[in-house]
Amino acid sequence: MSTVKKRGAALLLALVLALSLAACGGGKADQAETEPPAETQEPAETQEPAETPEDTQPPEDSQTEEPAAQEAAAPAGETKPEPEPETLPAGPPTYTFADGVLTCSGGGEVQTEWLDAVKTALFETDDYRAKAEVKKVVVERGITSIGMYAYQGCENLAEAVLPDTLTSIGEKAFNESGLTSIDIPDSVTEIGERAFRKCENLTSVKLSNGLKEIPYALFTGCKNLTSIKIPEGVTRIGEYAFDEAGLTELTIPESVTAIGGGFIRECPITSITFPASLTEWGGNIYYDSINLTEATFLCEATMDNVEVLLKGFVEVAYDHPITIHAPAGSVIEGYVKRQIENAKNAGDGMSDTQAKNLTFSPI
Repeated sequence: MSTVKKRGAALLLALVLALSLAACGGGKADQAETEPPAETQEPAETQEPAETPEDTQPPEDSQTEEPAAQEAAAPAGETKPEPEPETLPAGPPTYTFADGVLTCSGGGEVQTEWLDAVKTALFETDDYRAKAEVKKVVVERGITSIGMYAYQGCENLAEAVLPDTLTSIGEKAFNESGLTSIDIPDSVTEIGERAFRKCENLTSVKLSNGLKEIPYALFTGCKNLTSIKIPEGVTRIGEYAFDEAGLTELTIPESVTAIGGGFIRECPITSITFPASLTEWGGNIYYDSINLTEATFLCEATMDNVEVLLKGFVEVAYDHPITIHAPAGSVIEGYVKRQIENAKNAGDGMSDTQAKNLTFSPI
C-alpha cells in the first residue's frame, strides 16, 4: 500500500477507537446520575411513626372514670369493709383527786367509791366534809355510765365535764349538788329520775339530742333555771319534770306525745303551747302554775279526756284572767264555754270571778 493510504487507514482507526471510548465513558456518567447509590436500600417493612404523648391519650368519652364513678359501678353485692369498733378502756373506773378536781378514768360506771380516793387525798374520815371539797368533776373518755347517787350532795360541785362515750346518767346522780351548768353529750340516751333535782345554782342546761324522755322530777327545785330547750326527738315529759323550777318560757317540740301531771307546777311561765302531736296527758298537767295567762291547745281532745286536760287551767280563773286558745268547733272550745256558762249560773262570788276571768279564743 502506498504510504498515504496507510496513514489514512491509521487515522480512521484512531478516530473509531476514540469515538468508542467516548461512548463508553458517557454511558457510565449518565448511569451514575440516574441510578441511586448502591448502599441505599429500601426498608424491608414500612414502620409506623412513633406515637406522641397526645396520641396516647384516650378520647374524652373513653377516659378513665373517677373513683366515685368506679365505686358506683362496683357489683351490687360488694360492700366496703366496716371500720374497726373503738376499743374502750375496761372497768372498773379509777379515781384521782387534787386541788378540788376529781378525775374519773378507765371504763364502766362511775359509782360512789370515788369518795374513798378523796378522803385518802385529804386525810379526811368524814364523808360530808370530803364531798364539800369537790369543786369540779372530769369524767374521761371510756366511762359509759354515771351511777345512781354518784355525786349526790356535793354542794360545792359547780362543774362537770362529761365524755362522748357516756350513754346514761343514773337516778339522783347530781341531786342537791352545786352545779351551775351542765352540757350532756348526745351519746346519752337515758337519764334517771331526779338526776338534777334541787340543783338550785343551775342556770344553763344543754340536753342530749339522743334523749327520748325527760323523766320524773328531773329538774324539780332548780329555781334559777329560767329556760331550757327540749330536743326534738323527746317523746315524753314526766310528772313534775320542772316542778318549782324558775322557767319563764318553755317550748314543747312536735315529737312529744305524752306529758305527766304537774310538769310545770309552780313555774313562773305565763304562756304555753301544747303541740298537735300530744295524745296523752296526766291528771291536771297544769296544777298550780299561778302566773299562766295563756294556754294554746293544738292537740285534739275527746269528751272522755277533755276535763283531765283542762280542769287545772279553768280553775286558774278563780285567781286571775286566763285565755284558752284552741281550734274553732273543737271539744276544747265546747268545754271552756260550758264552764263559763256554769260559772255565770252558779250565783256566788267565786263563780262570778271565774266567769269574768275565763276566756276562749279560737285559732
